[in-house]
This record gives sequence, structure tokens and C-alpha cells, in this order.
Amino acid sequence: MAWDPLPFDGSAARAYGCICSTQAARGRVGRRRFADLLIAATALAHDLPLYTRNPGDLTGLERLLAVRPL
Repeated sequence: MAWDPLPFDGSAARAYGCICSTQAARGRVGRRRFADLLIAATALAHDLPLYTRNPGDLTGLERLLAVRPL
């Protein structure tokens, strides 16, 4: 199975800002989650669901994007 990479572009950067502010409002801030939030922002910018083995890491983002546990 082959996947085409999705760019982290201006839309993803705006989505990242939205996700970070949502998480900060919930008191969930931390640099260790940086990569997870970049991936979530890319999914949000491309209007795609986010499949993850750790849905708890994305608690509070359900209003922004579809989080699908594996």
C-alpha cells in the first residue's frame, strides 16, 4: 500500500494554531505532544479523520476533527 505525503502548509499551520489554543484552554500544553499535534493539524487542514492508537492524547479535539481509535 502506498501513501502520498501531505504537506504541512499554511492551512496546516493555521490549523495547528487552532489546535494549540484549544488544548491550552483545556490546560493540556506540552512540547512532548508537538509531533502529535502537527499530525492532527495536517489531518484537520486536509479534512481527513485522524486514526490513532492513542486517542486520549487528542481529547478535546473532537469538535475540530474526527479522531478514530485503532
